[in-house]
Amino acid sequence: MMRLKFRALLLALVLIFSVSSLAIALYSEPKSGSEVAPGDAIAYTYTLTADVENCALRLSLGAGLTLREGSVKVSGDNTAEIIYGSDGFVIMADNLKTGTFISFVADVSSSAMEIWAQITAGDGSISEEDGYAAHILVLPAESNQVTPAPEGYEVPDAGRPGVNRMALSVVAIALASFALFTVVRRYAALHKVQQAETAVVEAPVPVDVAVPQDNTVEYLVIPEDAEKDAAAEDTDEALEDASGEAIAESSEQSE
Repeated sequence: MMRLKFRALLLALVLIFSVSSLAIALYSEPKSGSEVAPGDAIAYTYTLTADVENCALRLSLGAGLTLREGSVKVSGDNTAEIIYGSDGFVIMADNLKTGTFISFVADVSSSAMEIWAQITAGDGSISEEDGYAAHILVLPAESNQVTPAPEGYEVPDAGRPGVNRMALSVVAIALASFALFTVVRRYAALHKVQQAETAVVEAPVPVDVAVPQDNTVEYLVIPEDAEKDAAAEDTDEALEDASGEAIAESSEQSE
C-alpha cells in the first residue's frame, strides 16, 4: 500500500511538470441530461483521443450512484492499475494509447440525491465539460390502487364531475330526509302508546256552595205615612195632656 501511494505521488509530480491538454470523449446510456429513477443503471464510457503517459485518472461518483462491482473495464493491452474508493476509483497507468476507453456501470440508489459522474486527470489536463455527466432524478409516483367496478355498472356522466357531485348531494339529502321522517314517525307512535298505557287523571268537578238566604225584611218608609203617624202621635199626646189637666181641675174643685 505504501508503495502504491509513493508511486501515485511520484506520477503526480511528474504530471505537474509536464502538463498537456487531454481531450476525452464521453458517452453514457441513458444519455447525459435524461431522467433516471432509483433502481436504474447508467453505463459510462470515456474514450481517450490522444496518447497518455504516466497518467493518473480519477473518476468520482455523485452521492446517488453506487459503482457496480466488477464493472470497471480498461481496453487495450496495458498494465493499468485500478484502485477503488468509497466514491469512485483511480486508474494509474504508464501508457494509454489513443482510442483506449474506460467503461463502468453505476446503479441509482433508493436514497439518490445527486446523479453525476466526473473523470479528472492528476495534471488537470481534462476539462470539466469533457469529463462531467449528469442525469435528472425522477422519483416514481405512488400508484393509486383503484378497485374495479362490477360488471354491468356504469358511472353516470363520468366526464362531468360537477353533475356527479350534484347527483350524490341529492341522494344524500333524500336519505337524510327519509331517516328523519322515520325517527319522527316512530317517536309519535311511541308517544301514543305511552298515553294509552298511562291512566288519565280527571280534574275534580267543582261543588256548588250553598249561599244562605238573607231573610231580613227591609221595610220601606213612605214619607206620607210617616207624617200621618207623627200627627197621630201629637194628637194622642194633646188628648193625654188635656185629660190630665181636666182631672186636675176637678180635683181642686172638689176640695
